[in-house]
Amino acid sequence: MSTTDTTANPKGKKSYDLYLSFCGVHDDVPFVLKLREALSSYVPEALIFFDFVKLRHIGRVTVTAPSELSLNVIQDCKMVIIILSRNYTNSQSCLQELEFITQCCLTIPALIVLPVLYPIEPSLQIGIFGQPFHNFLDRVSIKEISQGEDKIMTLVEAMSKSTQYPTDFAPMDGDEYDCVKSVVDRVISVIYKKRPELSRTFYTPSVKSSVQDVIQLLKQSKSPLVIGIWGIAGIGKTTIAKTIYDLIGPYFEGKCMLLNVGGVWGRNNGPVSLQEELLFHVNKATGFEKVTLKRNLRNKRVLVILEDVNKLEQLNALCGSRNWFGAGSKIIITTRDRRLLKEYGVDHIYRVKELDESESLDVFKWGAFGKETSPENFDELSRQVVAYSGGWPLALIALGRLLHGKEALQWEGVLWSLKNFSIPAPRLLNILEKSFNELSDNEKQTFLDIASFFIGKNQNDVLQTLNRSTQRAAFQISLLEDKSLVAIDENNKLEMHILLQAMARDIIKRESSSRTNQAKMYDVFLSFRGEDSRAKFMSHLYSSLQNAELERIMEISRARGLDVVPVFYEVDPAEVRHQEGQFGKAFEELRSTTSVNESTKTNWRRDLFDIGSKAGFVLKDSRNESGDVKNIVESVSRLLDRTELFVAEHQVGVESRVEAATKLLDIQKSEDVLVLGIWGMGGMGKTTIAKAIYNQIGSKFEGKSFLLNIREIWETNNQVSLQQQVLGDIYKTMTFKIRDIESGKIILKERLSQNRILFVLDDVNEVDQLNALCGSREWFGPGSRIIITTRDLHILNSCRVDQVHRIEEMDGNESLELFCWHAFKQSRPTKDFARHSTDVIAYSGGLPLALQVLGSYLSDCEIPVWQKVLEKLKCIPHNQVHKKLKVSFDGLKDITEKQAFLDIACFFIGMDRNDVTQILNGCGFFADIGIKVLIERSLVTVDNRNKLQMHDLLRDMGRQIIYEESPFDLEKRSRLWRPEEVFDILSKYTGTKAVKGLALEFPKTNKVCLDTKAFKKMNKLRLLQLARKGSLVAMELKYSNLKYSWNWSQKMLENLKFLNLSHSLELTETPNFDYMPNLEKIVLKDCPSLSSVSYTIGDLDKLLLINLSNCTGLGTLPRSIYGLKSLETFILSGCSLIDKLEEDLECMKSLTTLIVDKTAITKVSFSIVRSKSIKYISLPGFEGFSRDVFPSLIRSWMSPSKNVISLVQTFAPMSSLGLCMKCDSKPQLSQDVARILDALKATNCQKLEPSATSTPSRLINDYIAQASTSKSNNFLKSFLIQMGMKLQSTNIAQDNILQTADGIWDPILLPCYNISDWSTISSKGCSIIFDVPTMKGSNLKNMTLFLVYYSSSDNIASEGCQGVLIINYTKTTIQAYTKDALTSFEDEDWKSITSNLESGNKVEIVVVLGDGFIVEKTTVYLLYDEPIDKEMEHCNAIGKESVIAFSHEDKNVGVSDGDNIHVPMDHIITGSEQDEALSDDKHGQAMSRKRKSDYSNGIHYNA
Repeated sequence: MSTTDTTANPKGKKSYDLYLSFCGVHDDVPFVLKLREALSSYVPEALIFFDFVKLRHIGRVTVTAPSELSLNVIQDCKMVIIILSRNYTNSQSCLQELEFITQCCLTIPALIVLPVLYPIEPSLQIGIFGQPFHNFLDRVSIKEISQGEDKIMTLVEAMSKSTQYPTDFAPMDGDEYDCVKSVVDRVISVIYKKRPELSRTFYTPSVKSSVQDVIQLLKQSKSPLVIGIWGIAGIGKTTIAKTIYDLIGPYFEGKCMLLNVGGVWGRNNGPVSLQEELLFHVNKATGFEKVTLKRNLRNKRVLVILEDVNKLEQLNALCGSRNWFGAGSKIIITTRDRRLLKEYGVDHIYRVKELDESESLDVFKWGAFGKETSPENFDELSRQVVAYSGGWPLALIALGRLLHGKEALQWEGVLWSLKNFSIPAPRLLNILEKSFNELSDNEKQTFLDIASFFIGKNQNDVLQTLNRSTQRAAFQISLLEDKSLVAIDENNKLEMHILLQAMARDIIKRESSSRTNQAKMYDVFLSFRGEDSRAKFMSHLYSSLQNAELERIMEISRARGLDVVPVFYEVDPAEVRHQEGQFGKAFEELRSTTSVNESTKTNWRRDLFDIGSKAGFVLKDSRNESGDVKNIVESVSRLLDRTELFVAEHQVGVESRVEAATKLLDIQKSEDVLVLGIWGMGGMGKTTIAKAIYNQIGSKFEGKSFLLNIREIWETNNQVSLQQQVLGDIYKTMTFKIRDIESGKIILKERLSQNRILFVLDDVNEVDQLNALCGSREWFGPGSRIIITTRDLHILNSCRVDQVHRIEEMDGNESLELFCWHAFKQSRPTKDFARHSTDVIAYSGGLPLALQVLGSYLSDCEIPVWQKVLEKLKCIPHNQVHKKLKVSFDGLKDITEKQAFLDIACFFIGMDRNDVTQILNGCGFFADIGIKVLIERSLVTVDNRNKLQMHDLLRDMGRQIIYEESPFDLEKRSRLWRPEEVFDILSKYTGTKAVKGLALEFPKTNKVCLDTKAFKKMNKLRLLQLARKGSLVAMELKYSNLKYSWNWSQKMLENLKFLNLSHSLELTETPNFDYMPNLEKIVLKDCPSLSSVSYTIGDLDKLLLINLSNCTGLGTLPRSIYGLKSLETFILSGCSLIDKLEEDLECMKSLTTLIVDKTAITKVSFSIVRSKSIKYISLPGFEGFSRDVFPSLIRSWMSPSKNVISLVQTFAPMSSLGLCMKCDSKPQLSQDVARILDALKATNCQKLEPSATSTPSRLINDYIAQASTSKSNNFLKSFLIQMGMKLQSTNIAQDNILQTADGIWDPILLPCYNISDWSTISSKGCSIIFDVPTMKGSNLKNMTLFLVYYSSSDNIASEGCQGVLIINYTKTTIQAYTKDALTSFEDEDWKSITSNLESGNKVEIVVVLGDGFIVEKTTVYLLYDEPIDKEMEHCNAIGKESVIAFSHEDKNVGVSDGDNIHVPMDHIITGSEQDEALSDDKHGQAMSRKRKSDYSNGIHYNA
């Protein structure tokens, strides 16, 4: 692949294949370069455009626009790869490029876009899209969608229009290698025009169109939206849903796709497991109550897909109502039942349509031939098969796989079956019957009647007939229509898919057949002609057909699975199949001379075709009839082989597990070699299930072998005997001689590949065993099945099995029944033993081995014996069970894995996997790998809350191993976990160096006094609730009586990572943290005596969490704590003496969670809202995500009525009504102005994002631009804001400024002074910048703001003013007031403003209006207590347009009934006059004077 440097001459235009869109910032560059290198290596023919100029800006987000060359390349290339990162979405240049790419998606159909999220955290997926990204969405979508539509979905729709295959999105779910590989695979499919892997083969244009249709529906509302996808089973609903999930999932805060909801719902505890899975995936939480779901989902934008729903109660439990979900959430439901969607009340129902003929052929050919084209002689056959599929994808796939590799004659046989309404693919039939089995009895009967008699008939006529025998026939038909089993065409005629008709006839045939369970008297029926059979096949045919013998044989074969072995004696099978040659002539002669109806003759042809298609023996011109007879006898012997394995005396729960596993084997896919792994812990019943499967399906194979207990035999070095047994089992002979393992491999591969084999390998524990016994799939003939049972999942993954079936524990009912059969020889316990039986069941934990062993052991025992046995089992496991389970432990190869297992068994069950991993890694156990191995060996499990779990019997097995280290001397055991044993050695100081781990749990009530001397001899202690070699890693001393004594050795604490002293009621101070440099978590909950935290806590540079909740005696915190840059979570909830947070809080750069509710804090610094890291915060009166809390907090500081928690003022104004603050620098001033504007406009304005170079003026301009709309058809209004000394209202103020045509005011009264001189400054827009005049002998007494603005008909009655900002650039101060605060102004409050406005200060005043209001002009009136003389210096007014100054005192400034402001032209400085007046100031200068103006009190709105 060649790459292009953008510094090259752009005139030499090239046609590029790929364009890489990325942000050249440090974090992104390594991945971008790695991707470019991979593309260069694996797609060398492609020409890529790589913008090296971006790499020159490493370290900063560029703001320059994309080059013209880049934009031209995007238009002309084949594919664009976008690296969507946080840096990318915060870059103006990148977003401009993305906007251009999006527009190209809409206008250039051939362009393919591949977004790549890098990096992305699943719990914060939406976090990658910052405010600039949402501004970008507004910009690109304003032309496309209405105000109520979902903007993110609009972007997804635009990009997905160009996707070529499903999941054309590469999120970073795995590591970078996986992501790069995924991108390269996509590029290869585009450049080389190759189909992707088989999983994408069926992504047809119809599927893509359906995906687009559904996304179009999803974007119609910002509110939670529910879409139903409806259609017959196998029509492609799940494919569409999965594709949508992959395409739009990354754009949500949480996502979950629950598969097979209907199936899981019916299982034991199914509803709860579905709810827990939904909670876990969306919120990384657990719970199963509806209220829990609602509480955890309602504040999130989530995507939830419920696949294959079949009951309304499932929807009520999993997605309740729309108010369960946050704004922008999408819920997609796939179902076969339209009525269910109607009853739930979905917003839209999307019906999945059948494929057209072209797409159907494409799908079918991929299944039948593995490519898009078919061999020439199969074109017409393919079209005929496709015609019977009716555009149904499932049928196309099933029939394609069925016919894969078959000859044309076999195709004709399948077509003949389809023509005769018979489904030749059992899997297809099973799926169809699933829909039928879910029907009620009445619906079933109506369906069968329609299929048999009423296809193509008018619905009214059908109803008239059915109503005679069926109640509510119309309702039954509507139900069938809702379930896609019946359709009604435009002529009101009933229609049904041809395969549904075939399924119905098959059901009827089975119901009517007279199948019995009587024992068979004979094994073989020999059908022959009594005369000499040589060359007498015709005579035998005549007799067989005349007597209906052949017809009956084939009927039984089809109905009951009877094995039929044809022997073609002196005749070719093809002649029998097609009735050709001499055979055909004889058959035609028979037809013409036999008086039977045409139906019978048709049946003859069908039976001859079937018998001629069966595998049999062709004896034509044979010279060795004895050999032929031997072959036939051997074949029949194999078919009659009844060698069955003993399964179990009481097969409780076996049938359902066998059925589940057998489905995975998919016996009907005869040409595939399939490997199934059966996995589970020891004693779970893996071998039992494998035996039952072997017995059930063994007869369907040409040979079979079951190797039992491979692990035990392998350990005896008798491996060759296993290879010998395989050949003996399959070929019924021991003549094969095997010298060694390697020669045995050659023989096995040569022999087994010739036959369809069933091969079971039991109890495999090493990969070498599989290499020696079953090598690879190439060793076996087509259609073979290999089953492997093992305790080690890693083995199955290593040999890449096709399916893994995990054996689940028995449920309560199964456990009780199995136990009772062994204990009482009946399925239920006797009355006296019921309670004790329940105790044994609980102890056994659903493990079949334990149930059988304990049941047999307790059989015929009296109740006292039972009681003693149960008591003993609590301490010492049963030897037989222990021995069986310990095999898995002994099989661990690495000592660290064994140590990790023992530590988990003794200390960590129920703990978070990540925490345990970190602790064990601290012990040097490489726990990331070790825990994975334990999970694969079924020794440990991880629940949906990421907690480590272990079967109780495995736990007891591990603890028994520790007990056996020293049964009688506690101090010589490596681990101690029982409280009484721990207290014994600690109180007696008997601990020794043998003790490596010790779980110390203080009782809540009894007082226990311990001395640290007890640990003196434990110099190998690595766990106190867990630890590392030579030092503690975790210390958990909850409910202890510690006060302040911390005489621990430094060496013991230097690797401590977890410290938990919660509920230590007498603890008064924390330790010196200098001894704990690696501490990560400090938990001191509910320590009421704690009054001091060591200042050394500030030196813990790895600390992640501090929890001091309910430490009611703690009044202060060391200042050093605010220097913790690694701290993520800080909890002070309930610390009722804590009354402040220092301004240094913003220095805690990693802090994401701050909880300080229920404290005495009444004031906080503005620095708290400057924090960029805090995501969740809880203050007195405020709680939630920072994006919601911070604006509310700022507004509360500006509103006296809402001031729950006040602001620590950084300069001292006389008023407390508003927000007054001083900033450290001008950049900080810009950032704080943006935050205040956001707070005032939080409900209707996009967030302002200041950069390092932004100024308040630029931010205000951005704010004004956001608020701008068209002025046409709007209403002109005005209002007056007056602040200052109390004045009497003058006629000028009342008549000239505030008077309107209709006299409507919206007054907010403010006090004024009575005598003033004033000057005015005016500017276009809602803000005005000026220099405070220098006055001699005059004091500023009053400031009045007058605004003229537009409002729309939608908000004409709304209040316009949200607040006022006074920004002093000279002093870098901000004063902000809400409208409510202004109404409360007194003289002292006014002085707080004037005291901060000194002569020469550069000041900007901003009036913030609500959404939809447009300010035409802002005028500021400055009132002084003495006349303004000529010595007053100039006042600068800086506006967006020319400055307008008013100078006469008796002229009106009126507002007409129209849209214009009428101002007397002779009083406005314009044109040349203005140029002259402003010649000394490039910004424009204007000053005028009015004398003795009286203003009425208040803020006045004028419309």
